Amino acid sequence: MRTPAQMSELAFFVGTWHAEGRQRSAYWDGDWLVFLGTVTMGGHTVPLRETVTRVGRR
Repeated sequence: MRTPAQMSELAFFVGTWHAEGRQRSAYWDGDWLVFLGTVTMGGHTVPLRETVTRVGRR
């Protein structure tokens, strides 16, 4: 059996202006996959939340 950490979705990104971030989502909540993490830009780190919505048939 897999643990929640093994079942999670992990997203990394690197953007312009030296932005970088890391997000993790544990599971789908209905039609939503909510990623929580941080983004760092210009030496400042702030919380980040991104929601992916499933549309259409499953």
